[in-house]
Amino acid sequence: MADIFRRTFTDPKTGQKKKTANYYGKVKTATGWRRVPLVKSAELSKKMLAKLRLQAEAERAGMPVASDAHLNGLILIQIDDFLADKTNEGVKSSTVNRWRTRLEALIAFTKWKLLREVNADQAQEHLAELAATRSPKTLEDLRGDYSNFGRWLHKKKRYPENPFVDLRNPARGKEPVRKPRPLTVTELLAIVASAEVGKPHKRLTGPRRAILYRVACVTGLRSAELASLTAGQVERDAEGKVFVNVVAGCTKNKKTARQAVPEPVASELLRLVAELRPEDRLFPGSWTWHAGVMIQTDARAAGVETVTETPQGKRFVTFHSLRHSFALWLKTSGVPITLTQLMMRHADVKLFTETYGKVDDETLHRAAQGISIKPPAAVPLAHPLAQANGNECQQVTTNPAVDLAGSLEKCLNSGDLTTIGDGCERVTISEKMEWKRIELSDRIAKTLEKHDKSVNFKFD
Repeated sequence: MADIFRRTFTDPKTGQKKKTANYYGKVKTATGWRRVPLVKSAELSKKMLAKLRLQAEAERAGMPVASDAHLNGLILIQIDDFLADKTNEGVKSSTVNRWRTRLEALIAFTKWKLLREVNADQAQEHLAELAATRSPKTLEDLRGDYSNFGRWLHKKKRYPENPFVDLRNPARGKEPVRKPRPLTVTELLAIVASAEVGKPHKRLTGPRRAILYRVACVTGLRSAELASLTAGQVERDAEGKVFVNVVAGCTKNKKTARQAVPEPVASELLRLVAELRPEDRLFPGSWTWHAGVMIQTDARAAGVETVTETPQGKRFVTFHSLRHSFALWLKTSGVPITLTQLMMRHADVKLFTETYGKVDDETLHRAAQGISIKPPAAVPLAHPLAQANGNECQQVTTNPAVDLAGSLEKCLNSGDLTTIGDGCERVTISEKMEWKRIELSDRIAKTLEKHDKSVNFKFD
């Protein structure tokens, strides 16, 4: 075999056999033969391989190498140097912060202190533990970040070789373990209400978290896109319309995103912007790496089931559920599919129809109830819970077929009125919501379902 060679691989799109652009070589280290990547130039690759082989011979002979001086140093110092070096190379701050968070989580699991303690076996155990709660794509990103740090250690001669070169994705070939589901209006409102009075999570306060959920479910922005927003990226035009602009480097498709914010969520967002400087983050903190845990905590506090059994398998409440709810709202509102594709920022309309555009049985039943020749007659109903609590109940005749889109807009955009129960019952709740009120609204919703009537209850 030649000293340098190009690897052969199968193109996943065409199925044809192709050669890699870069050359590769083999080096015999103290632990065995290693295949090392080189460069595109054959002449330069030969020089690099010769240098690597000389270095490997010196290591096998027990001669001191440059990395020995760093092996007894603290690994946290190596991480700081790695991140500082990448920052000087022009890597954006969001990527550097992601590397820091993930590497610190790895050290917290493995209890490493010195650089010589780093090994692939413990890192593989960490990935195996995360496989129960993380998707294969996330695990692959983690493996890539660890390997990136290992390559830097070897390149800077701080470690004899890349310690993470043998890491494998434990969930490769499996389906994602957590498939999100859209939230109903009742669930959305309950989660927003529990976040309003909840404790801070990763520097994100409860009221700020409630605004985050409202903006997410009316714009469809992803967690990383929302985390990148600053006060200066919120724009109000001459007609009073409010938009948020996400820079190209922070979006999934690497294109600038411009999303409209409906009223009065827009007014609430403008009040928040007025308190900040243009460069301040709207939703600061490292919550984006724990967004699923954050919304599940608020969901449990609101009594919302975080895991639901469906004919297609288990579905979970995740932060991406807010984007699914936005997609369901667009579909049930009758928005044209071409405009829906633009608002969801999908390159292919099939992604919306096959992934986000599925409608559950409850929504289908609600739509069928709206098919009526005659308008429904008023049905008087006195609720015993309202009388028991000494509140005056004003009965309003409504259509039993509730439009999900209109209900969602009114529910999420309401001011001091928070609609509970798919837009059928309306309860006045103060900004500091009492848990007794939440329990009362749930009991009202169950009673209305029992009577199969749609009546608005207004509590003064």
